[in-house]
Amino acid sequence: MEILQETSTSYNTDAIYTAQVNRTEFQEYNQSISDHASLQKSEHLRNNDSMSKLTSMTRTMAASEEKNPSSDLIQEVTISSTSEKEPFTIYSFVQAINADSTFQSGSSQILKMAITSWLLLIPPENIILLADDDITCDLIRKHLNYEIHCERHDCMNSIYQKPLLDCMLKRVFQLVKTDLMVMINSDIILKNDFPLAIHKVMTSQKPNNDQGQWQLMIGQRTDIPFLPQVGIKEWEDNIDILGKAYGEKHGVWGLDYWVFRKTLFFSIIEVPSFLVGAWRWDNHLLSYCIMNDNINVIDATLSLDVFHYGLTSSMTRHENRRGSAYNDDLTQKLAGLQFYIGNSNNADQMLIGSCLKKCDIIENPKPRIGVTLLKHMDKKTKNLALLTSNWAYIKMTKNWICWAQKINFTHFIILSEDLKTYRELNLMNIPVIVMSHAPEELSSPLEYGSKGGYTSFRFFFISLMFIHF
Repeated sequence: MEILQETSTSYNTDAIYTAQVNRTEFQEYNQSISDHASLQKSEHLRNNDSMSKLTSMTRTMAASEEKNPSSDLIQEVTISSTSEKEPFTIYSFVQAINADSTFQSGSSQILKMAITSWLLLIPPENIILLADDDITCDLIRKHLNYEIHCERHDCMNSIYQKPLLDCMLKRVFQLVKTDLMVMINSDIILKNDFPLAIHKVMTSQKPNNDQGQWQLMIGQRTDIPFLPQVGIKEWEDNIDILGKAYGEKHGVWGLDYWVFRKTLFFSIIEVPSFLVGAWRWDNHLLSYCIMNDNINVIDATLSLDVFHYGLTSSMTRHENRRGSAYNDDLTQKLAGLQFYIGNSNNADQMLIGSCLKKCDIIENPKPRIGVTLLKHMDKKTKNLALLTSNWAYIKMTKNWICWAQKINFTHFIILSEDLKTYRELNLMNIPVIVMSHAPEELSSPLEYGSKGGYTSFRFFFISLMFIHF
């Protein structure tokens, strides 16, 4: 199957993918990774005196409130770098914890690591947790020794025993005091570049959006595929090396954090009654945001490393989890198979570079075939005109475009067989797509369809049938 590249912008794709490989963070830690790649256990990491100590993410908050002296400077830097930025609130859902849990192992330990990392970024009153029961909230306050707002929710679906998303968000919006919000899974560990990335994204402006208020930041996590064998202090100092040596980026369908303004959901997003803890709800909402021209979706994966610590391979597959079939059915009733474009590959823009130094927002150079099809398809009839052209037929193509504009027909895409035709039509703001290996120019009428035009049409026909609903 031919790989097609949407070319609504003329961004240098090769440069972007080179930037992915040669990011500043990778350069800084490359030597450390090679030196320690043979380490198999985090206990070994603790005892290896030659390992460089990296920025501390989290601190152990014992009942005596004993602080780690080496973290004081980091905390001071974090506060000074974010004190003048717009405040934000972190919200998360927490499943029930065993009453005898001490947060020293398993999922409760990972929860403690995650929340402790959040507490380095914002004050405890800016963290809102909705839990399955009161015992879980009592345990969180007891073992973290912080006055985090945690309460039992009243949103449980009686059949599937999972909370409803619209009910949960309604309660959160009643509690939150900031317009800027982070919705995040309760096992995700953040670093001190996260607030800086939020500031960069939320103060940026997309063309034709003078206010810049409808920004949505998402991203993939890094999975570290084993459970901690040591205490938080020993583990936290080596999180970057662990992530680089053993971590893997989670799939583009997994959306573990959302950064947005509360008014975004109030104003233009209607949240259905999805089950929290089952798949599809995030892909459905993201596909809606991607399709909405008033929302600018920014993927921060290349800039931010957020971590998930645990054995993801041992988890129950998403499609087999309780409530997944319910969310599946609801998704298709609402928008058919549109959720297929609801992944980070289809974001409008990307955040690159470390925001601790310099980060930038660029247009997404990745192919977005499904988005192109859906945005130009007639919403009522599901019809879309597909036309192929090359430089030999550029005058005929322009005549056709003139006719289409005269009758206000916009549900079409032109498949360019050469780069010269693409550039010409792109300058005219015509929806045009070109194959990544297309020749520079096809100027003979005899070459029409001989260099991949038929293959392009076949690929788009298959794609169109796949999402035609």
